[in-house]
Amino acid sequence: MSGIDIHKGNNGLHTVMVIDDDELLREVMAETLQEDGYTVVVASNGQEALDVFKHSPVDLILCDVMMPVMNGYDFCENLRQLPNGRNMPVIIMTGQDDIEAIEKAFDCGATDFISKPVNWPVIGHRIQYTLRASQAIKEATLNAKLLSEAQRIAKLGNWSWDTDTKEMLVSAATYHIFRVPRTSPCVFYQMLLKSIHPDDRAAFDLAVEQAQRDCPSDIEFTATLPNGTARDIHMHAERIPDGTTTQLFGTFQDITERKNAEAEIRQLAYYDAITGLPNRTLFKEHLQQALQQAQRNGTRIAVMFLDLDNFKRINDSLGHKAGDQLLAEISSRLQQCIRGTDVATKDIQGSSDSLARLGGDEFTLMLTDIKDLHHVSTVAERVLKSLSEPIMLVGNRVVVTSSIGVSIYPDDGNEIDSLLKHADAAMYQVKYKGRNGVFFYDDELRQQSQNRLQLESELYKALKNDEMTLFYQPKINANTLKVEGFEALIRWIHPEKGMVSPADFIPVAEDSGLIIPMGKWVIKTACQQLQAWRQAGAEPITMAVNLSCHQFSDHQLLEAVEQIINETGVESELLEFEITESVLMQDAETAMRVLNEMKQMGMKLSVDDFGTGYSSMAYLKHFPLDVLKIDRSFVMDIPQDKQDITITTAIISLAKALELNVVAEGVETTEQLEFLRSCECDQIQGFLFSPPVPSEKAGPMIYKPFSV
Repeated sequence: MSGIDIHKGNNGLHTVMVIDDDELLREVMAETLQEDGYTVVVASNGQEALDVFKHSPVDLILCDVMMPVMNGYDFCENLRQLPNGRNMPVIIMTGQDDIEAIEKAFDCGATDFISKPVNWPVIGHRIQYTLRASQAIKEATLNAKLLSEAQRIAKLGNWSWDTDTKEMLVSAATYHIFRVPRTSPCVFYQMLLKSIHPDDRAAFDLAVEQAQRDCPSDIEFTATLPNGTARDIHMHAERIPDGTTTQLFGTFQDITERKNAEAEIRQLAYYDAITGLPNRTLFKEHLQQALQQAQRNGTRIAVMFLDLDNFKRINDSLGHKAGDQLLAEISSRLQQCIRGTDVATKDIQGSSDSLARLGGDEFTLMLTDIKDLHHVSTVAERVLKSLSEPIMLVGNRVVVTSSIGVSIYPDDGNEIDSLLKHADAAMYQVKYKGRNGVFFYDDELRQQSQNRLQLESELYKALKNDEMTLFYQPKINANTLKVEGFEALIRWIHPEKGMVSPADFIPVAEDSGLIIPMGKWVIKTACQQLQAWRQAGAEPITMAVNLSCHQFSDHQLLEAVEQIINETGVESELLEFEITESVLMQDAETAMRVLNEMKQMGMKLSVDDFGTGYSSMAYLKHFPLDVLKIDRSFVMDIPQDKQDITITTAIISLAKALELNVVAEGVETTEQLEFLRSCECDQIQGFLFSPPVPSEKAGPMIYKPFSV
């Protein structure tokens, strides 16, 4: 599909441009938005989108991050250079947990972001809200510009003033501005002085003095009218040419509407629409000011990163309207927690801006002038206690907990990004330890972060330098003891450290996004090896590959798999994907769709580590599965542990009832093998036969049955 393809909506009120190199996603997005009444223009990369944008006006842009030719970040930066692209609303589409990508998108000029996989039912509402906000900004900006031009051209009310006699002659428009009847020059002067707000009087007198010194001056002040209303007034003052220093003339301009428009623009640009709290941009500005002040005064600052636990569950079960109500209530409680405390101070300008909503269910608190870290703990505990109080949402009594991470300036960083990143890392420690708690960034976590960064850097090089390899663990027929398949397992052989544990580098690959290219490499390499064995005369056997949640959510997965199958020539029915229960149940409807497409392509599907997750039997029977794998934790104590015997027997019975094959992992003894045989388990996998081994050791296993 090229960038000139246009999908006409039902009403054609707004045109949306969709930029993504995934043709399937573009098609689905176009159809979804078209059904919502939008006209859709599509492009496959940033450069193509820029060319289309110059000739095809649009109202909003949905843009992917990672694309060939020109990615989403470069597109945003180039778009903002175009005259008609400066204020164009741009929604970036990125991974849900990719905080760095989201922050970079905002820095490059993005207006908002949505997480992948896309929540199709709400995408139209998200676009509608963004368009509404964009229109408000356009209207406010236009009003401000028109008022500014009117001030320059019309000057509105004019006056002349003798500062000695205190006589001020004014035009009819000036009387109208101040809502006073025509009166004598001296009386008007007294009325003017009386109307000026006390806080602005010194600046007013200074402006008059400057004008008397032949220095034209401008000032804005607040005037209280006789009816009690306050208006913002702009005054321009100059000395009358060839007159004395006491002879001044100038203009009055009522700029209240312009100031209101500026306030509206600021509200839209710097404050969250749901909670009214400062957003990420304004919070970072205040934090920067606070850091400068703390550096001058030698004081400390605490940055608290707060994430609500299981917020998505509430959104999914009660709806997004209830979710917004929850966020507003959380905001109110947080403000109560920090109000009036000796450490939760007001910002430099005097308003309570130490609290902000960064987006989603994430909040930040900035506590300045810290004398004792115990005060920070006190505030954090107060927040935890307040948020744990029940909340009524659409007739439901809901209890919300939160995880809080804390970083301290200058102990944990000297700049905004490092403090936020370290507070975020500390927050995730709370998540790992069970949630609903607080954790301070410490030396151990600092070392872990450094090690993780180093490991991530080395992992990039490892993929580039071909340091990865695959090991293969056989799947043995429980009765014949013949190899019926292999499970491909990635291994990293570091040139200096040797074998790196997958438990160390797989989480780093998932967090950094490297799991996507790594996963494709695993699938391709495993298929190449399987085809090599087949060409060498081996009987048909299956090759199983594990899919992580990130891979499963990748919209390009199926396209990549199809391409690999075509390139390698492997038979699709010999390729098996192993997916954990938790991945399937994160989004059961999406999982069902992806699994059905995989089945249509002819591949086998397996549920890995079965029994350790939280599958619903109602869902399980509808998934198009072929295999259940019993987790090794249920096998290791067989036949001594009666509970494990009961669980394993039940899983095998369930699989048979669902007409699924069963694979038992972690089999290490002949007693375990005999028990599993008696239960009619189909396949065995474990050290009793072989650990994962390189391909040159795995190949000979195909031709000779094992013996025990």
